[in-house]
Order: sequence, then structure tokens, then C-alpha cells
Amino acid sequence: MNSITINDLLINLSEYNPDAISDVKKAYDYASYLHNGQVRQSGEPYISHPLNVAYILSEMHADSDTVCAGLLHDTLEDTNIKKEDIAHDFNQNVANLVDGVTKLAKMNFSSKKDQNMANTNYTFERSYGYIKTSYLNVNNSQPELTVEDKT
Repeated sequence: MNSITINDLLINLSEYNPDAISDVKKAYDYASYLHNGQVRQSGEPYISHPLNVAYILSEMHADSDTVCAGLLHDTLEDTNIKKEDIAHDFNQNVANLVDGVTKLAKMNFSSKKDQNMANTNYTFERSYGYIKTSYLNVNNSQPELTVEDKT
């Protein structure tokens, strides 16, 4: 696995969403603390995988909640944290994303490729939902435009 650091992730975020840096740093510290002492089969610290996931999401210019969820995505399954804790410490959207990825991980897929595709589709669908909701909220807050009748 690539040796991505938290600084690599934060630099990437600063290029398209500097407002996300503090939330993402908080999610990294949170996940790093929860996974402290855990190692992957490769011998790498466990946090290396969530950090790589978050970096890939940032390369896709994912929003703050999605990048945070990338960092936290294994916490429900591999630590004692609960969805309610994530909602309290971050927000309900992050908690829902983490929970959704956890539920996908528990499903049986015929191949790793199918599982990866399901995870990718879930992330895109959630991101699209956020974009659509944001667009609708902005659109609804605009004054209604009218065309004057000039006859």
C-alpha cells in the first residue's frame, strides 16, 4: 500500500475544500486513536488503510463528510465505538455513511471486485444525494424569477 500521510490528505483537501481540513483532521485523530495498536496483515498500522481510502475520496473531490467517513469506515466493525458516538462527535451524515459501508462489508459478494463496486456505488449515491440536496436548498432559497408580460 502507498505510504500516504495525513499531511498528504490535508494538502489535497486544501486545494479544493480548505474548510474541511479541521473536520478531516479530527476524523483522522479519532480513527487513529480507536485503531491504536491494531495492525494489518501486512504489518502496517491499521490506520494506513482508512487513510488511503480517504485520500482516494479526496482525489475525487468528495465532500468533508464523505472523506471523514472514509477515515472512520472501519471503526464500527473493528472498535467499540457506536454509530451514535460518531453522530455525536461528527454528525448524522457521517454516522450514516460509516454505518452503510459497515453494512455493505457484512454482505456476501461473489468476488472482491463485486464488493468494491458496491462500496463505490454506495459512496457515489450518497455523494449525489448530498449534491442534489444542496442544490435544492440553494435553489429554494433564491427569489422566484418571473417573466414580465410585455403585451
